[in-house]
Amino acid sequence: MDLYQIFIEHNRPWSSFEIICYFIMLILLFFVYIFLYKCGKVNRVQIIAGLLLFTYYCIVLESTVFTRKNQGYHAYELEVFWSWKDVIFYHSREMLKENLLNIALLLPFGLLLPFPFYKRLRWWQGLAMGLIASAVIEVLQLVLCRGLFEFDDMIHNGFGCMLGSMLAGLLFQKLINSNLQTE
Repeated sequence: MDLYQIFIEHNRPWSSFEIICYFIMLILLFFVYIFLYKCGKVNRVQIIAGLLLFTYYCIVLESTVFTRKNQGYHAYELEVFWSWKDVIFYHSREMLKENLLNIALLLPFGLLLPFPFYKRLRWWQGLAMGLIASAVIEVLQLVLCRGLFEFDDMIHNGFGCMLGSMLAGLLFQKLINSNLQTE
């Protein structure tokens, strides 16, 4: 299955209710940012990046939790790195692809992460934010019976977020340095 098929399979069109909820939360967040902007706490880059980060996370939640059908039971895998055992011992290419896609899932989240804070994040901060974002997804999947709760997903998602935030940190630092040189 290619990335396009995965995207189509896990991203059904949002319902009217989901669209309304998203826009209500987006508008509320926008007003919070406007208030913070008027108080001098954030700049325009932080506002745009924060809204993009929120939007991306909503898309991730939709595709990993809310668009899935209720399977009627709570599914979980508590063994850490069980998926890598499948890859190493059983040569499972599908599991390898799933692991890599789980790393890729929160990489864009990590790429956006330093910009709302308007500072370069340390590697462990990117990892922590990824683990928290992924834990929310996994707990919702478990509670709502819409997927498999697994620590491996949290580790892979956290790693992807960390990679993204490290890459963005390098970019962010170059932008800051170029702005300092032009002044």
